[in-house]
Order: sequence, then structure tokens, then C-alpha cells
Amino acid sequence: MDALLLTLHLLGVGVLIGVVVITFFIGLKGEFSRELTVNFIKLRKIGSGGAALAILSGLLMAVPYYEGLLRSPLFLTKLALVFSDGVISQLIILPKLKEVLKTHRYAEAPKAIAFWSLVSLIIVVTIVAISVFRSKALH
Repeated sequence: MDALLLTLHLLGVGVLIGVVVITFFIGLKGEFSRELTVNFIKLRKIGSGGAALAILSGLLMAVPYYEGLLRSPLFLTKLALVFSDGVISQLIILPKLKEVLKTHRYAEAPKAIAFWSLVSLIIVVTIVAISVFRSKALH
């Protein structure tokens, strides 16, 4: 069961990282089009699915260790960063894309998307670094 949960967790994290990186580079593109924005929203939904898979499998893996984890500043920091990235994704980036689609102001999107995607990328890399550091500290 542990191997399955770890595999699902890594799959979810991989999808999430892929979407964050793609989002950042698409944000650097000069101007969005309607088609790009529609596809971008679909891509973000795939990223949300990856995040959900990573969170659910991560929580299931943590259940046997919850007492110790809840006292771990690194684990609590990781949870706060996961929450922060979710806020950026769902309450900043996705609404901005939907607004661009609704108002047809495609030229405005790239700068805002690139900035928030960079913030998200930094958060995700930090989460992975904490995970690796914590894992090495346990062994």
C-alpha cells in the first residue's frame, strides 16, 4: 500500500510541477489568444487534478505518523505552502484567465500569469526541497 500511495503521490506532484512550469513559460509568451486561453484553463484543471492526487495520497501516507508530523515545523511549513499555492492557482491565476476570456483582453494576461506562475513555481520547488530534506533527515 505504501508503494502505491508513494507512486500516486509522485505522479500527482509530477503533473503539478509540469503544469506550473508550462504555465510560467506560456505566461512569458507575448499575447494570449482565445484558443490559447481556453486550452490554458483546461491545462490548469489538469494541474488541479495532479495537486488533488498529491494532497490526498500525501495525507493518506501521513496518517500513521500524524502525531509527530503535527509537531514538525517543516511539515507544517510544507502544508502552509501547499495551501498558499492552491490559493494562487484557484483564486488568482484561474480567475485571471477566466476574466481574460470573458473580456477579450488577451494582451493583459501574460504579465500577470507569468508573475504568479513564477511565485507558484518557487513555492512548488520549495515544497519539493522540504520533502527531500525531511526524507533525508528521517534516514
